[in-house]
Amino acid sequence: MAQTVESPAQPYTVYDVDTTAVVRGHTQAVARSGMMTVLVHRSATGGEVQLHTHPFQDAAWTVLQGRVKFYGENDNLMGELGPHQGIFIPGGTYYWFENSGDEELVMTRISTTVPKELRAEAPGELDEYGRIFKDRP
Repeated sequence: MAQTVESPAQPYTVYDVDTTAVVRGHTQAVARSGMMTVLVHRSATGGEVQLHTHPFQDAAWTVLQGRVKFYGENDNLMGELGPHQGIFIPGGTYYWFENSGDEELVMTRISTTVPKELRAEAPGELDEYGRIFKDRP
């Protein structure tokens, strides 16, 4: 459950990962601004198994529960992570991940976005989440 609170400077958000219900697929945004997003990911099985990149987003993933394997191009293992471990994925890096444990995978994804006015031309067509997909071997 996230709550946006007004402050003299700007609104801020307080969120609780444990009580966040994922309502779309396996992801739920709990905080968002023009340049940063915080997501909660929950996957009983699977994950994001299509190879993709976010060319204008850097992202830091942190595992809170379970185990995950992140893969890059050619299915090269980027990291196998457990609770309190994370991975930083710079924008433009192709990756996919899967739940590699036998319990629900719970992670946070904190990402920053390059403002549209500062972006170069996209290297392909972006979907609604700023992703470009590539076929896995």
